[in-house]
Amino acid sequence: MNILDINKRIKQRPPFQMVERVTELEPGKCAKGVKCVSVNEPYFMGHFPDMPVMPGVLIIESLAQLCSLVIDEDASDPDKVYVLLKADAFKFVKAVVPGDTLTLEATGRAVQVCGQSVGRRRCAREGRAFFHCGAQRSALFVKRR
Repeated sequence: MNILDINKRIKQRPPFQMVERVTELEPGKCAKGVKCVSVNEPYFMGHFPDMPVMPGVLIIESLAQLCSLVIDEDASDPDKVYVLLKADAFKFVKAVVPGDTLTLEATGRAVQVCGQSVGRRRCAREGRAFFHCGAQRSALFVKRR
């Protein structure tokens, strides 16, 4: 599945579309995808200017986008949106930097990411992600205490 096919299935668009290619997809079961990390990503301008590091929350977001493809088995409702509500038990071993390629894996509700680049390999151990599915035009309200 290339970027044009992915655009038909998820609502995110650049600069927040974090899945560039899906190499495997078994709806309702699992998926594998790829995110190529470029020095031109807008978040690198401020995170950090002299030592660019991909924010961990964006790594989790890339997994969430891939996971939404697994959950939305038939993509029959174009107004359906999956929203990440909770991420739990993610641990980042090494920084993801420009030039790295993230290999993303989602199985059921479990997600895992591995970053690969020439001469090194780094992984985030398996974490859990929880989603909410709602209509595109509906809003989620958070009660603040």
